[in-house]
Amino acid sequence: MNKFMLRKINYYGQNYYFESPQFTNGLNLITGDNGSGKSTLSDLIYYSLGGTVKQFNPKESEVHKQIIDDKNNFVECYVDINNVSYKFVRKFNSDESNIIIVENIKTQQSDSYYLNRNSEKFIFSDWLLDKLEIPKLKLYQGSKSFILGFNHLMRLLYHHQLSDSYYIHKQPDGKSNYINDSLDIRKTIFEVLTSNASIEYYDSINKLKVLEYKILSKKNLVDAIITTNREINKEFGKSNSKFVQQELDELTAQKNAYEEMLESYEIRIRKNYDEDIENIKIGILKTQEKINKNQDSLNILTKELDEFYTLHKVQQTEIKNIERIILSSEYLGIFTPDKCPICSKEIDRKIGKCICGTNLDERVYQNFFYTQKDHNNILSTKKVAIRTTEDAIRFNKNEILNIEERLNSLNKIMSIKRKELLKLVSNTPEEQLFSKIRSLNKSILELEKKIESKRVILDMLRKYELEYKALKELEEKYNDLFLSNKTHETKHQAKMQKIIRLFSEVYQSFLINTDKEIINAKIDSDYLPIINEGYYKNTASKVHRRLFYYMSLLKLSISGDIPHPKFMLVDTPQNFGIDAEALKIIFTEIEKFCIEYYKEDFQIILTIKSDFVNHLEDINPIYNIDDKLLIPTNE
Repeated sequence: MNKFMLRKINYYGQNYYFESPQFTNGLNLITGDNGSGKSTLSDLIYYSLGGTVKQFNPKESEVHKQIIDDKNNFVECYVDINNVSYKFVRKFNSDESNIIIVENIKTQQSDSYYLNRNSEKFIFSDWLLDKLEIPKLKLYQGSKSFILGFNHLMRLLYHHQLSDSYYIHKQPDGKSNYINDSLDIRKTIFEVLTSNASIEYYDSINKLKVLEYKILSKKNLVDAIITTNREINKEFGKSNSKFVQQELDELTAQKNAYEEMLESYEIRIRKNYDEDIENIKIGILKTQEKINKNQDSLNILTKELDEFYTLHKVQQTEIKNIERIILSSEYLGIFTPDKCPICSKEIDRKIGKCICGTNLDERVYQNFFYTQKDHNNILSTKKVAIRTTEDAIRFNKNEILNIEERLNSLNKIMSIKRKELLKLVSNTPEEQLFSKIRSLNKSILELEKKIESKRVILDMLRKYELEYKALKELEEKYNDLFLSNKTHETKHQAKMQKIIRLFSEVYQSFLINTDKEIINAKIDSDYLPIINEGYYKNTASKVHRRLFYYMSLLKLSISGDIPHPKFMLVDTPQNFGIDAEALKIIFTEIEKFCIEYYKEDFQIILTIKSDFVNHLEDINPIYNIDDKLLIPTNE
């Protein structure tokens, strides 16, 4: 069975020092007045075990001034782990505060371990968990993962006065985020301490979570391939990559044939004409291509402009009609459910009856008549639409003017080039070749556009098919792992049901003995307390509920073979507002526990205010802080 016993804690610095008494098995009671350093002692113990203490960080707004201002200071902690003695040394206020030196007292062998994982694969927490024979579990939360460390387990070993007593266990250092404070993490901490948590079970759970994240990411990628590309979105569902490749090959072959024909024509031209004539003709071809392109654009824009004019007239008519309706409805009141549509005479219509006397549903009947607000909304929408049409008309006019200017300029250039050509040659058969070349160039240009479009579609389809295949493989892998995980899950749930039952029995016994208003207590499937079936609201019970939650874990560790190290650190419980009488009842119960298990190896280190000791008849402190915990070195 795991055992962790703190034997001594020392602090040494240039300005201050402190040496604790020898801690023993069982209850170690430490007393002192407010501000004497009881919490500092608890913080030193936690710090020596790798914990983060805000007051010891010079970057925090509130610090422990004596320790922060001290020089060459360090804490020294002596522990027994499963009957092997070690000394831990950790420095303050330096880069080395992230390192703990571990010395085996018997062999005097020393090793240094980092506290933060970063690039380190094996840290102090890993060493400590190995010595306590507690498995190191890698946990996942979405895309994040981390290894459960000893500092996480301390959340159920260190009853810290700064933690909110409403919660059963929070970070002793007050650090909390979505990852380390999630319900899954808190449940895992409980399971690790109570049930020899199955590594196989957690491995399979983690693998499932990793696969879930990968599947979600892959689905998003597959969807994005289709939705973000307009061309492939049109092609999707019509052709696969194999057929698109065939279409691409056919287009490429056709383009190659045109290029061979073009090359043969150009060879013939080079043979029959000198360089000046050839340059003029090529210039004419290029100019004509520009003219054709601009003319095509002009035709399209002219057609669009006609359509916009037609649309504008329709919209004007609609707006006038709606304005007439509004005028009729607002000032003449013609269209109402209580007026004859023939003679416009007001009628005293009964509710639920039409003006003709027929039975009707009043709610449906009212829907046939637009309100003034409805007409205004329709009119507003129509006006926005007509402004959009007018903007489009202005844009098209400007574009048409620009193209007409370009065409005028190109036609002038074409006229000049043709005159130059006519001066050099007469109307020869080679002129027919230029016509064929123009036609071929245009065809080749169109083919190149189609080929480029097909290539984009082919690349995206291949990427989609590849990612979709990977997605299906992940889903198959997930389904196989999900089925195999059921076996581990069934065993794990059966084990935890037994732990919940045993824990609830111990927990209820503690609470009933210390609070007369508590009738029953248990923990639920999330390992959280339920007092009096959830109806108990006494805020003073928060201390009982939390303190004896820790005590129940300790008792289970003594009576059963669980990984809990049989160690508990409690910092000044009366600071939670509990009165002296209630505190006496609590300590009486702790005393009974210590007497019952005095032969067992366990340890409770508990700090308390000095004036509360007067209420404890049979419990004597092992150490009283007379003035201040840290003693100046010159004394």
